[in-house]
Amino acid sequence: MPFTRRTVLGLLAGPPLASLSTPGRAQTPRTFEPVWRNETVATGEFSDAATLGDGTTAVALEPPVDADPEYPYIVAVTDEGEEAWTWRWPADRSDPLSYVQSLLPASDGGLYFSGDSNTGSDGAVLVARLTAEREGEWHGTFFEGLSGTTLTKPTPSRAVIVGHVGAPSEVPIHAFGVDLNERTVVWKRNL
Repeated sequence: MPFTRRTVLGLLAGPPLASLSTPGRAQTPRTFEPVWRNETVATGEFSDAATLGDGTTAVALEPPVDADPEYPYIVAVTDEGEEAWTWRWPADRSDPLSYVQSLLPASDGGLYFSGDSNTGSDGAVLVARLTAEREGEWHGTFFEGLSGTTLTKPTPSRAVIVGHVGAPSEVPIHAFGVDLNERTVVWKRNL
């Protein structure tokens, strides 16, 4: 059976609710109403979201081309829907960040992220770590030409970056294992 996004999500979610019902017993359809709604940024797109250790939800934003210089890269909201904080890549950095693509909470309340950088002729992936106080602890630029990335963390000291070089339909997908303590690539593989 080929795995599509829907079948994988279905496997993660478990059997459908209908299969759990008692035969001959009418089920009331369940509906979901939002507890709150908060439009924090009027335009643009988002690429990822993650729940942090303090219970806030951080959202990675992709600024529109003509965005204001104050446009945030990450916005965090509380469980009540209030804006908790925003963060922007400092404009004076020599390795500019185009936008944040992937978020990964750290066990100490900090946050790892990856995103597209304008570094090099074909761009690159910038991986960084923010402290729990949202200060930049470190960052590094890797993998020139890699885009469409996602960042996952299988162990406390390792991350896996997955992306592609060039058009997604024409090239293999690449995966890289990164040691977050040493900030080095420990393995790489074409999928």
